[in-house]
Amino acid sequence: MAFVTHLHDAQELRKTISARQHTVVFFHQQWCSHCKKMEPIFKKIARLVEYKEVKFCELDLLEQEDLMKELDIKTFPMIFVFRCGEKVAATGPCKVEAFKTWLSAAMTPHKTVETLIEEGTTCTGIYEDRRGNLATLLGRCKPFLDTESGCVFQPTPESNGLQIGRANQGISDFTITMWNSETEDPNKIFFGLHFMPDPTQRARFESAIFRVIFGRDNGKEGHSPLNVLELAPTSAADTIPASPDDAIEPGSWSNWSGEEPVRQRTETYIYGSGLYSSAAGWGFIEGTSQGLDASYTLSVLLPRTTRICIEFWAKAVLIRGDTKPLDPRHKVTLKIGTMEKPYQRILDLSVAMERAKPKS
Repeated sequence: MAFVTHLHDAQELRKTISARQHTVVFFHQQWCSHCKKMEPIFKKIARLVEYKEVKFCELDLLEQEDLMKELDIKTFPMIFVFRCGEKVAATGPCKVEAFKTWLSAAMTPHKTVETLIEEGTTCTGIYEDRRGNLATLLGRCKPFLDTESGCVFQPTPESNGLQIGRANQGISDFTITMWNSETEDPNKIFFGLHFMPDPTQRARFESAIFRVIFGRDNGKEGHSPLNVLELAPTSAADTIPASPDDAIEPGSWSNWSGEEPVRQRTETYIYGSGLYSSAAGWGFIEGTSQGLDASYTLSVLLPRTTRICIEFWAKAVLIRGDTKPLDPRHKVTLKIGTMEKPYQRILDLSVAMERAKPKS
C-alpha cells in the first residue's frame, strides 16, 4: 500500500509507535474479505495531505496470536490510533467519511472517540485455506479464526444457504453450512456438517463436536437468550439415511438451493443436547474405523424472532492412514473457532418470515 509502511512483527510495531506522536495501524489477515474492502479506504486516507505528519502502517496478524491477545483483537480488520506508543482509539471497518471523522476525533487530545463498526455487512462465506506445506506445519494445531465475525446472512429463495465455517489440512476439509427451508417454519434453522478427507492419504474423520449458542439480536442493546424448542438429531436413530448417490461435490458449499440430505452410517454414534436451553451441541464418533460419513444435517426450532445472533465453534479429528500412529502428522484436530473465541453470525429472517405469511 502506497504511503503505508508494512510492519512484520510485534517488535517492529512497538518500535514504530513509540517513535512518533501519532501512528495509525491497520491490523488484518490476508484471507479476510472485510479487510480487502477496508484496505483501499485506509490507503486513500493515508494519502491525504492533512495527515502528512501521521505515520500509517499495516500489519498482517497471520500466525501472531500472542500479539492479537496482547492487543485484544478478536475480529478483522481493526485499526488503532497510537499516541506516543499508547493506544487511544480503535475502530473496525467503516466508510470513507465516517473513517475521516473518527480519525480527526482520535487526533484530538481528551476527546471521546467511539468505535465504528459498519452495520449490515453481508456474509460471503470466505475462509482461510491452509493448503501449503508450510501453512500445514505451522497452523495445523491452531484454530481457524473467524474471517467474517458479526456478518449478516439473510436467507432468500435465490440464496438459500451459506458456508459459515471451514477448516482444512491440505485437501482434507471440515465445513459447516447453514440454511432454512421454504417448506418449514422460518425459525427452524438447519446446519450441515460436511467431512471431506483426502483419499490419497487414506484419511478419515474419527470424531467431531459442534456447539452453538442462540440469542435474540437486540441491536446496540446486545443479545438475550433464545431457548431451543426442538432439536435434531439427539441420537443416530433420529437421522435420515441417504443414498450414496447423493454425494456432495467438494467446494460447493457457499450457496445452493434446497436442503442437504443426511449421510448416516449405522455404526456412527451421534448425540445431541440442549433442548429448552440457549446452547445446543452435537457429537459424532465413528463406531468402527470407517470414519464419519460425508454429511450430516442438524436442526433447531427457535422462538419466533426476526434477527438471531449465533455463536458457534467446532472441531473434528482427522486421521491420516498413510502415517504411523506415533507420527505427529497421524492425528490432527481441525478447529473452527474456540469456546473462548467463537464464530459469530447474525441471521436476518425478515424476508423469510414475510414469505411465510399466509397469502390473503
